[in-house]
Amino acid sequence: MSPAWQIPPRLETARLTIRAYEPSDAAALHALVLANVGRLRPFIPWAAREPLTLDERRALLEDYANSFAAGENFRFAIQERASGEMIGGVSLHTRVGPDALEIGYWIGAEHEGGGLVSEAVSAVSREALEAGAARVEIWCTPQNSRSAAVAARCGFTFDGERVRDGLALSVWILAA
Repeated sequence: MSPAWQIPPRLETARLTIRAYEPSDAAALHALVLANVGRLRPFIPWAAREPLTLDERRALLEDYANSFAAGENFRFAIQERASGEMIGGVSLHTRVGPDALEIGYWIGAEHEGGGLVSEAVSAVSREALEAGAARVEIWCTPQNSRSAAVAARCGFTFDGERVRDGLALSVWILAA
């Protein structure tokens, strides 16, 4: 039986606010995704369905809220604390087993390289472990060296390659 995950809808770090998406995020998220979709497509499966319309993005945010409330998947906006600007996203997914959560993340190109993704991944992973996950997993394409670097910086251990949906992926694990 899967645990009833109790993941808080808002986290604060030194530089970030990490919070559950809200319907009012549609326009900001839409602009951010469209500005970055070309660089996300090779690495993030959902980017293959882009571009969405703004109405489709609003519906997607409703799905995110319902999934969060149901304890199935937890999707967060990453915002700079100082400006309130949305700069990326991070999520926890229940698809890797009853005692584990998979984390995914992305950030806008103009915010890469400053450690913000590592800050978000560390905070969300810590919450997942505190919520009872035995492990947090990162699945990324072997070509995604930036994602692998985030995993290593955040204390994840490389666990080999596995195939999901016909695609070979590198798996990184952070155990409780």
